[in-house]
Amino acid sequence: MAQKSINKLTNEELNLICSTHYPLLKKSAMGKIKAIFDEIGNELSIKITTEIPDYKNIYKISSGENFDNAPYLVVDIPQLKSQNFGFVFRIFFRWGHHFCLQCLFQNDVFEPKTFIKELKKLNDDAWMLLGSDPWENKLEHPNFIKIKDLTESDLNEHIANENWTKVCVDFPIKKPEDLLLNAIGFYINLIEILKLSSQKSL
Repeated sequence: MAQKSINKLTNEELNLICSTHYPLLKKSAMGKIKAIFDEIGNELSIKITTEIPDYKNIYKISSGENFDNAPYLVVDIPQLKSQNFGFVFRIFFRWGHHFCLQCLFQNDVFEPKTFIKELKKLNDDAWMLLGSDPWENKLEHPNFIKIKDLTESDLNEHIANENWTKVCVDFPIKKPEDLLLNAIGFYINLIEILKLSSQKSL
């Protein structure tokens, strides 16, 4: 004789699947965040092509449903077409967490001493990713260290031993309307640091 399934949904789960409200609300929210990412991509593309007319700064937005069991959105400026690039600006958002503003660049584009001096001028909320995986996106990962807590020796060791440097700040999830201005400000700050310490064109 057939028996009832042992897989029983909770009342909260039943209430969720009995309504279309949540998926429609999620679709609307993610659509608005994507629109903000488009604004940032367009704005920064204009800034770069104004300074460097022949620089093809095409941004790309990617999305998915299962980064640590959560939906996510990523914008890369410029679009990454290979591992051979000097610089990329990324904004990473995963459901339930802050926006993460990231600058990733090859270590041979700057002169270390000047770079470290300028990097230490960033605000106290800036993070740096240590280790050999430049694509780690979660600020709670132990390899993310506040720049204010890193010594000159720590920074020199990272630059000498790794091919990439990644600098990040997080931005509150409840203030998405302010993300555009803050992202552009962070981008400009990092570009200025790289210009001051540059050894070759980005």
